[in-house]
Amino acid sequence: MNFSTIFLIQIVITILFSICATIYDVKRNYVPELLCYILVVFGLVSNLIFSLISNNIKFILASFISMLITYLITYLLWKLEMWGGGDVRLFTGIATVIPSGLNIDFLNIFPVLSIYPFSFSVVVNSILVSFPFLVIFVTYVMIKGDMFKRNTDILFNIFNINSLKLIQKNTLNKTVPINDLKEGNILNNYYFNN
Repeated sequence: MNFSTIFLIQIVITILFSICATIYDVKRNYVPELLCYILVVFGLVSNLIFSLISNNIKFILASFISMLITYLITYLLWKLEMWGGGDVRLFTGIATVIPSGLNIDFLNIFPVLSIYPFSFSVVVNSILVSFPFLVIFVTYVMIKGDMFKRNTDILFNIFNINSLKLIQKNTLNKTVPINDLKEGNILNNYYFNN
């Protein structure tokens, strides 16, 4: 078994874990922590095995550094309320398993050399891919709702910080009863009814 086959196994397992996380996220609105932690452990163990087989520390070192950098970037996005906690864990797991561009000889897939890690390009590309859908979603919710009827200045001054906060409040937040809260939900405000 050569390195290309092991790299391919890593990719297939990462895709399977990502599909499972997507199914959980769509059906239950959260990604299980255990799923992401298993992916992180698999990435560390598989890259440790690479390092031991090849007598080269670069595999486990790249995996650990990629995990740390990706976690810090995605955690920052979570703190800015752009992503959920499941996204942080899942991207950290993906970055741990696939820390650099993969070289799969028999499929003629060769990495493009760059100055930044492969996992960073995955995070940036996922933001770029999801941005148009987010814009379409926010636009749909704004038009569907009565936000413009109450606040006509948003139409003319959309990039004002107050307008952006109002758009976030009216489109990206929803009110749920306390009994319906699930792990991973982010609370902006809470109110108690007597």
